[in-house]
Amino acid sequence: MHIQMSSNTNTRAVSLLMKYSRIAGAAAFIGGCVVFAGWIFNIPILMSFQPMSVTMKCNTALAFILTGGCLLLFHRHRKSLANDLMIKVFASVVLILSLLNVAEYISRSDLGIDQVIVYEPPGTPGTYNPGRMAPNTAFCFICLSTAMVLVTIRRKRTIMISQIMGLLSLLMTITALIGFLYSINEFYGFDNLTKMAHYAIILFIILDTGVLCAVPDKGIMDIVCEKEIGGFIVRRLLPAILFVPIFVGWLSLQGTRAGWFSSSLGVLIVAVTYILLIMTLVWKVARSLDTFDIEKKTAQLSLDKSVKENRFLANSIACINESVSITDEKDIIIFVNDAFLSTYGYEREEVIGRHISMLQPKEVITEAKSNILSETMKGSWKGEILNQRKDGTIFPIYLSTSIIKDEKGNPEALIGVAVDISERIRNREELISAKEKAEEISRLKTSLLNNMSHELRTPLIGVMGFAEILQSEIDDPVHKEMLALIHNGGKRLSDTLNLLLELSKIEADRLEIRNKQFNLSEVTRRQAESYEGAARIKGLALSIIIKDDNILANSDENMYSQIVDNLVNNAIKFTVKGKIKVILEKEVNYTEDKTEFNAVLKVVDTGIGLAEENFNLIFEEYRQVSEGLSRNFQGTGLGLTVTKKFVEKLGGTVSVESKLGSGSTFTVILPAINN
Repeated sequence: MHIQMSSNTNTRAVSLLMKYSRIAGAAAFIGGCVVFAGWIFNIPILMSFQPMSVTMKCNTALAFILTGGCLLLFHRHRKSLANDLMIKVFASVVLILSLLNVAEYISRSDLGIDQVIVYEPPGTPGTYNPGRMAPNTAFCFICLSTAMVLVTIRRKRTIMISQIMGLLSLLMTITALIGFLYSINEFYGFDNLTKMAHYAIILFIILDTGVLCAVPDKGIMDIVCEKEIGGFIVRRLLPAILFVPIFVGWLSLQGTRAGWFSSSLGVLIVAVTYILLIMTLVWKVARSLDTFDIEKKTAQLSLDKSVKENRFLANSIACINESVSITDEKDIIIFVNDAFLSTYGYEREEVIGRHISMLQPKEVITEAKSNILSETMKGSWKGEILNQRKDGTIFPIYLSTSIIKDEKGNPEALIGVAVDISERIRNREELISAKEKAEEISRLKTSLLNNMSHELRTPLIGVMGFAEILQSEIDDPVHKEMLALIHNGGKRLSDTLNLLLELSKIEADRLEIRNKQFNLSEVTRRQAESYEGAARIKGLALSIIIKDDNILANSDENMYSQIVDNLVNNAIKFTVKGKIKVILEKEVNYTEDKTEFNAVLKVVDTGIGLAEENFNLIFEEYRQVSEGLSRNFQGTGLGLTVTKKFVEKLGGTVSVESKLGSGSTFTVILPAINN
């Protein structure tokens, strides 16, 4: 049976008492069946305690079977109207049978129901009407059958009356027990009337207490299951006070009758035993109360701490700027903070107890709506959805949900934290629009550079060509120098155009990579040797060190050539005196899974060098260490930028090591082939 218990109820005591009630019902049922079988098969020991004692009648055994069955049915896990109806039918049969027996005693008549099942011959000890249950037995069954009918109604008042009926039956049974133990016939029977059987006394004590414990946290029994001091004392004192005096008095009486001691000494023994019992009980209760008080104080301290923590948490949730809502497992709102009310425009009483769907626009159907609850129950959910304010305004939020669990780990509630992302969405849209405009400008720039390149390159080639022709035909040194300046300026302008075009292709993602297998050693040597003249003019020593003449790569040869050109040209430009080294070697890296082969190109100079804070700056577009009109070295600042982008396109890396005034070393690492 499922019991709705208050927080002040000792759940362990309730569970134990209900378990005892089920066992008591089973014991009464089995005991009745055993006695009934004794009558059917004529086994005297099953009908009475000893040959000259009162027998438990067959109809009494049947009443125990039915009443015990009622108690077992009451404790079934599956409750139904049919189950309650069976209890009422069985209890009614017992009630009618008991009332008929009482009517026979009152009217001093025989209705012919006493020996319907089994015949009992006259002259049975303690029996004046063969087959008829004793009057006090009938009274107990009237109380118990009435109790079983009332308890099925499962209301507080009917449960209390049911327990009172069980208590009346228990008092009658204890009276009979005392009469039996102390040989007081009037206590367990009446003159010229059938007496209560010894087996019946035992089964009644079990069944009476079982009925009392059927619903232990309601009615007069609720004090037994209290957590507080009242329930504690009742559980400790009641069993001892109820049964120990009866047992001690019986022992004293038996000793007196046996002649072991006088009646006065027997009374003294009883008195001393009572004193010792009371002292023991008081001592045990005092010790237990002391422990109980310590546990209560400890629990109170723990409770105060929990209350403080919960208050702190509640205040923290109430003060945060995000909208916080807590719902139960059916998505009914049970808590919202002030930020939630401010964001959605509701008053607190307008949302508490409402379904969370009140915040979702009906005209907006999203898959997330149906997924939020199911995904949250699995752990958590995060995402962007649309919500609606009280005034009907629809706005986007970023929602994060998770489960709140109880101390046993079971889902207790759901918490959601929402952030209004209207401004974020607007900023994102503005960024997307700005990005699209920038991309469009970049495309226009690329198109413009392509057109300008064609328009500028054609006349530039003519200027450079005629300058070379005139240089070979004119002997005047002054004029030759002028023509050299014209040719060099044209070449510088051509190189600048080429860099701009390459950079624009990279930015527009229009750069085509034509991979093929080629010899890096040959290309490096060829490109580096083409700068020997330029190095000689500046008085620089250019050395080319190829450590392996057969370093192969599957890459873009033109891009690699441009990388070598840019690095060597850059080294010559920024080196005033000293030397330049171009070094190419193969590098092998061993890992657990495979062996990697790389080509390592190093360009080492003794130029002006770099400060460490400028290492990243030199790879940025249009940037040089010396900038402005007063800069010491010419150039657009695009050479190293294009070089870095080319290296990355080819799957490699480029780095620089330098010290201001002590030269620089540029290192390029590219994938190579194992040949």
